[in-house]
Amino acid sequence: MKSKLVSNQQIQHIKSKGISFNYISEEDAKKYLEYIKDHINNVNKMFELYFIPLLERDFICPFISDEEFKDAIRKCSINIPDHDLSKFGEEEFDGYREKYYPTSMEKADSDFQRKVDERSEEAWIHHYNNNPHHPAYWVNNENNIETINDMDLEYIIEMICDWGSFSLKKGDITELPNWYKNKAYEEKEHMTDNTKHTVEWIIEN
Repeated sequence: MKSKLVSNQQIQHIKSKGISFNYISEEDAKKYLEYIKDHINNVNKMFELYFIPLLERDFICPFISDEEFKDAIRKCSINIPDHDLSKFGEEEFDGYREKYYPTSMEKADSDFQRKVDERSEEAWIHHYNNNPHHPAYWVNNENNIETINDMDLEYIIEMICDWGSFSLKKGDITELPNWYKNKAYEEKEHMTDNTKHTVEWIIEN
């Protein structure tokens, strides 16, 4: 008997967070479900490897106290097991899967292809509006005036774990500062100077 891609316990946990979720058993959805689970596991591994050990050391930073940083790590330890759970929900799952893991029939459907980018964009907007570890979550647009707010420290930590998970998967966690410096253009557009300063200090020390 094959094991479920998402266990009953995981399904109940997802539902307890208010996420509408239908168990997907179709072959076409398996690769994307496996990708989500692998990503969440790597984010949690990154947190355990990079941040949990800092609870046992003095954190010396010119603008964040040791107590404040360790409190943020503890808060993040509560949030991070639920990292990206919204990707299992109906508002995001199909939009992302159709974009990155389309079936052969979907690829051949010209009408479907025209709608893919629109659906994936809707999924992305829902995702960042419901996940504070994305800088775009902290951007307010009222009366056509954009205001960018500082990110809370616990979500900066989760964001760094999110980014670092891809380096961890490649087996080279040292590439993270380089990626941030040379490729994180969109992320930095949605950050205040304070947030960027904090991110840069953490990943470079």
